[in-house]
Amino acid sequence: RIGIVILLTGFVFLGNYAYHHIVPHLGAWEKLALLGLAGAALSGAGIWLERGHESMRNYARVLLAGGAATFYYTAYAAHFVAPLRVIESPLLAPSWIERISSEGAEIFVNLPRAAIKDAPEYDSKMPLSRAFEQRLFDHHGRKGYGDAIEPVHCS
Repeated sequence: RIGIVILLTGFVFLGNYAYHHIVPHLGAWEKLALLGLAGAALSGAGIWLERGHESMRNYARVLLAGGAATFYYTAYAAHFVAPLRVIESPLLAPSWIERISSEGAEIFVNLPRAAIKDAPEYDSKMPLSRAFEQRLFDHHGRKGYGDAIEPVHCS
């Protein structure tokens, strides 16, 4: 029992040191990567415990949920948390993404830069409406996600 107290105290000191001496020197992408790694570590530990230790199954599920929540927060932070924001516009349909470069931290889409800049202006204080989405899709000459679905006919 004393060992876990010492270990946790060490983690607190390590976290405090990192927060004050390492994290301030990292950019947004590096901070997001660290969050993603933390989510992966939580999820990995949860999977490992759930598979190998019957008595730890409930704790393992808590770790899995924590990992999922960390991934969710990382995606949210990339859009909306100012110090971590790397995605300026929430108005990019995932199906338009051609590839993502991990080296240059770039997202490639098959749209001209001018078309993206001239897109209908989005007010982040207002809810995103279906009408606005359709104007955006029309501006870029793309089908709306509802238009891309083929009807199913049952006989």
